Amino acid sequence: MSQFNFTLTKQDFDAQPWEHALTACNEPTCSEYCGILKARLDDSKAKSDAKAEQVYTLLHAASSLHFELGSPRQPFRPAVILEKVRSAAIEDFGPSDGAVLGEIAAEIKDPEFRARICDLLWVIRRDYRMARLAIPAYVESAKRLEQLPRPWFFVERFRRAIQLAMMVGQGDAALLKSVTGEIEMLLDRRESAESKWTCADLMHVLVQAGAGDSAKLSAACEAIATRAEKNANWSVARAYWQRKSDWHRLADQPEEYRLALIRAAETYVGEAESALKRATPSHGACASNLQRAVEALRRIPGTKERVDELHTRILNEQEHSMGETTTQSFQVDISGMVKSTVEMFKGKPKNDVLIGLAFFGEWPEKEALRKSALESLKQSVWSQIIPTVFTTSSGKRLAEKPGGVFQTEDEQELTVKAQMMQELQRHRGLMVDGGIKPAVHVINSEHFVSREDLIFLVENNPFVPPGHEGIFLRGLHAGITGDFLVAAHLLIPQIENSIRYLLVNYAHEPRTSKLKDDLTQLERDLNELLYHEDVEKVLGPDLVFTLRALLIEPGFGANLRNNLSHGLMSTDQFVDNDSIYSWWLVWRVCCM
Repeated sequence: MSQFNFTLTKQDFDAQPWEHALTACNEPTCSEYCGILKARLDDSKAKSDAKAEQVYTLLHAASSLHFELGSPRQPFRPAVILEKVRSAAIEDFGPSDGAVLGEIAAEIKDPEFRARICDLLWVIRRDYRMARLAIPAYVESAKRLEQLPRPWFFVERFRRAIQLAMMVGQGDAALLKSVTGEIEMLLDRRESAESKWTCADLMHVLVQAGAGDSAKLSAACEAIATRAEKNANWSVARAYWQRKSDWHRLADQPEEYRLALIRAAETYVGEAESALKRATPSHGACASNLQRAVEALRRIPGTKERVDELHTRILNEQEHSMGETTTQSFQVDISGMVKSTVEMFKGKPKNDVLIGLAFFGEWPEKEALRKSALESLKQSVWSQIIPTVFTTSSGKRLAEKPGGVFQTEDEQELTVKAQMMQELQRHRGLMVDGGIKPAVHVINSEHFVSREDLIFLVENNPFVPPGHEGIFLRGLHAGITGDFLVAAHLLIPQIENSIRYLLVNYAHEPRTSKLKDDLTQLERDLNELLYHEDVEKVLGPDLVFTLRALLIEPGFGANLRNNLSHGLMSTDQFVDNDSIYSWWLVWRVCCM
């Protein structure tokens, strides 16, 4: 249902100096225009100028929308989505709003804002004329933004122009060429000095459109990748070997395609070697990168010998890593923790904060939890004497922590387990309120995070089975943009399948199912898998205990997996600490 649907005319827009106001921005992007237009909106409210307020409300709403280019037909989303409020969305614009914006769109001088309004009208009215007007406006805006230090802005504009040209330009090759030709000229100019990912991102846009000179651009990729390898810039090198493989795939060159993928996989080995050359060498980081290399090579024919060689080395590095310990402490003062988190993430580059989100916290060590639980029980004698019954919200009994002075050995162990899981619950609360929420807030305040920004989390990842990358990507992106309901529904079921995949491929345990008397073979569910001894060998006892407490323990733990699977969770429960922590935990595991 529309929120606006104002009764405005073109003359009402002409009467306001909004276009002149845009020229005051140092960075000609809609995200910057949003602040200027909000100031004008506030000024109109203060002056009780109703027409001006409505004009600036529409313009501010349009400028505030964020790109979500993974969905070409619905490319805009609210900039802010909180538990009970959000910023402007597409559905807020009514028919009368679309009509008056259609009258001013073609005459807007600023290409960035002209592209935004024309594209908005294409989305809400499916106006083909507006889509065609948006395409050259996006190209003009992209060329202007190329001069600024943040390259993803101009790449986004080119990508959106390509999307529109492919949607509305069937049979009009010249329309698509008007965009791809500009990108190819830009690549010619940037290639020789490229040391980051910008050319790879631009090439990805061309690949999606099936455009570009494959021979020329594959050679460019090899040149950039080779330079990056000499500088030990492995992630950049990997991006260009992967892009080179794309060009060979488009050119139907299967052997060259395979070799390029192998070169991309070998960059993980280079990264592993670099981990051992740090001031403080890390065998754990070395093993983790070697695992990614193995995962990438397993998907390429003819690499078994190399996989076996690297697997032997992984075992050696893992053995050396056992002496490396990581500790994590938390302040009791939550305000101090929040302040530290904000300072840690504020003003940092996007790639740094996305990786930093994984490594600023850790799950507790199981043995440390046990010691803490025993100490807590010693200090609180009553907690041992008085039994505790855990129930559902409707009063149904889930579990009981035994009481009494003379407990059996099993009862004592159950009491300790319950206390350990209560300690974990406090840890999750501190992590979410003091760390995860403030970090996500800073990231969204300073950066626009697209799904493409998160590909590094899922590609060639031992925890992400082949064919499941898109599910993980959507779930991780939903969480970073505040939609934890979607994140939980997508990611929690995937954890179960990922553990099966790890058992088969890394613990060499093919029996992830069970044979029933009627000879049917049912997959073991998470309630059984997390108690499989080989799972601890792969993931470690600390992470496994954290997963048990979070996903499958009724009463003592959060029991998220079972509650979600059986539809027992209310909407509010998807934005509580346990759900948010589960999203972060998957993010963290994907960076292992």
